[in-house]
Amino acid sequence: MMPVIGRFLGPDGLMDPEFPPTVATPSPYLTDFFGVQAIADVSRDEIVADFVPRFAEVTGQNENWVALTFKDGFTATFHPVSSLVVLGFEAPISHVVVSGDNWRQARGNVKALIGTIREIGREDAYLLDNPDYGLELATYETMQAGITASLEIDPDLSGFRASADGLLLFPEAVHGISTDADELMKVIDGGGFDWIGLEALNLDQQEDLDAFNDAAAGTPEYERARAELVEYFADA
Repeated sequence: MMPVIGRFLGPDGLMDPEFPPTVATPSPYLTDFFGVQAIADVSRDEIVADFVPRFAEVTGQNENWVALTFKDGFTATFHPVSSLVVLGFEAPISHVVVSGDNWRQARGNVKALIGTIREIGREDAYLLDNPDYGLELATYETMQAGITASLEIDPDLSGFRASADGLLLFPEAVHGISTDADELMKVIDGGGFDWIGLEALNLDQQEDLDAFNDAAAGTPEYERARAELVEYFADA
C-alpha cells in the first residue's frame, strides 16, 4: 500500500496540500484511489482487444493480471474480475493500477486512460457509476457558492449547545483510535443532537445509526440497529 500512496506524498512524508482540492470535484463515475482505478468486470481478452495494438502493447501478464504500456508513455496493470486486498481487507473490485512517479503523473495517466476508454466508446463497459454523484454535486455547488459560516473551537461545547443550528465536527487523530472514540461517546451521551453522522457510514445507514443512538438499550429497535451496524463494521 505505501508504494502506491507514497506517490501522493510530499518530500516531508505528508500529503501534498495541492492534492486534495485537485481531486475534490464531483465525478459521475468512481474515481481512482491513489492511482488505483476501480473498473467493471471486463475480461482479459476484452481488455487486450480494446487497446492493443492501436493504443498499447502487452508488456507483462500472468493468470491474474495483464500490463499494457500505452503509446502515451504510461503503464496500466489491469486486474480483471478480481478483488482488491489492502491490509487484510478484501473488496470484490476489479481494478487497474496506473504508473506515475508522483501524484501529478499518476493522476494525469489515469485521466489519459479514461480518455482512451471514452474515445473507443467503452465508458459503460469499464467505468462504474458513482451512486452519490448527485449529493456530491449539490454539496460542491454549495461550497463554491461563497457562503461563509463562523468556525469556533468549542472544547466545553457551550457555544454548540447554545446554538439553534450548530454543526459540531469531532475529529479523530487516527481512524478507529479508541481514546478518541471514548471521548466521542462522552459527547454523544451528553445529548442535544438532532442527528449524528459517521464518516465510515453510508447515507442509507443513517436510520440504523439514529435508532442505535436514540432507542433505549435492550429494546427491539435498539437491538436491530445494533445488529445491522455490527454486521456492517465486521465487513468494513
